[in-house]
Amino acid sequence: MNSTWSALAEPNRFLIVELLRDGPLTAGEIADRLGLGQSQVSKHLRVLSEAGLVEAFPIANRRIYSLRPEPFMELDVWLKTFGRVAGQRFDDLDDFLHELQGKESRIQSLAQNTLLEENEMGSKPNNGMTTTVGELDLVMERTFNAPQELVFRAFTEAEHVARWWAPLPYTIPVCKIDLRPGGIWHYCMRSPEGETHWVRSVYGEIKRPERVSYTSLFADENAVPNDMIPEQFGTMKFIEVEGKTRLVSHIKFESPEALKLTVEMGMEQGFSMALDTLDGYLKEMS
Repeated sequence: MNSTWSALAEPNRFLIVELLRDGPLTAGEIADRLGLGQSQVSKHLRVLSEAGLVEAFPIANRRIYSLRPEPFMELDVWLKTFGRVAGQRFDDLDDFLHELQGKESRIQSLAQNTLLEENEMGSKPNNGMTTTVGELDLVMERTFNAPQELVFRAFTEAEHVARWWAPLPYTIPVCKIDLRPGGIWHYCMRSPEGETHWVRSVYGEIKRPERVSYTSLFADENAVPNDMIPEQFGTMKFIEVEGKTRLVSHIKFESPEALKLTVEMGMEQGFSMALDTLDGYLKEMS
């Protein structure tokens, strides 16, 4: 409870919470509405996240921030139990909690609207990448003007993967690859605000330079996996076509719901952006 009070005691952080009552926002949108610098807002969001009051969701290449209902419910119980007055802004806490009931549906709606807007604006991959979505499968393909062996190395050597794998403006500060069946690919993806997401993949079949299969889950810095996102079963194929390389990324999911969640989180857009970076990086490698 002390961390909750401490986080809300700062006036700008309280204003951020009030803004997020109306629905999820990006750090940039919050900065514009409050007239604050984006770096300042990012620091406040980090404090609110550490206190468990705010959580972030990646949608396409953006991070959307929203309120978590649980700590506010605990605060409501505390206030009712001890009869304390938390100030005028908490007088309508019951209404506030009621609004939070629909948080998940609002986030899902926002994700769908974001993807629709991007499609209308032409931000769907227009770089030659094609996407096929099945009941349990997501297949993304693109051809690179580079030899098969070079593209294979770009996907399987840590010093190269770290240069392009993250969709901008994210970076890969840590990337470790043990390229063998049963070996682990462990990396950290960091946002401009300093938030980190760790991923652990375990390699299955490796047929150089034609194919690599793996399973992926979110993890921590020690490569201990968690279930924040559904497990993915991926195969990367590198097909030589007249001196060029056709990349085929085939990802299988455990359920249609897992596939739907991954698509709504913007995996297609993020992968397309990363492949744009790879296209330029392959020229540096050659």
